[in-house]
Amino acid sequence: MTNLGENIQHRKEIAKERMLICMECEKYNNITTQCKECGCVMLFKTFLPNSTCPLNKWGANTENTNKDN
Repeated sequence: MTNLGENIQHRKEIAKERMLICMECEKYNNITTQCKECGCVMLFKTFLPNSTCPLNKWGANTENTNKDN
């Protein structure tokens, strides 16, 4: 069983990496932090372990599935 603190830290690291990908995307609205493709608020969505990018730039439970898109 993993330590709760380690799990939270891991999720933060994944969310940070996902946000960096989103912030580079042309569909990201920097003012609202929303994705123009799916309408989600990315500050929240990037923390959800099973969430995915609608443009396949990152996937569920992975850190960087496809940065080149």
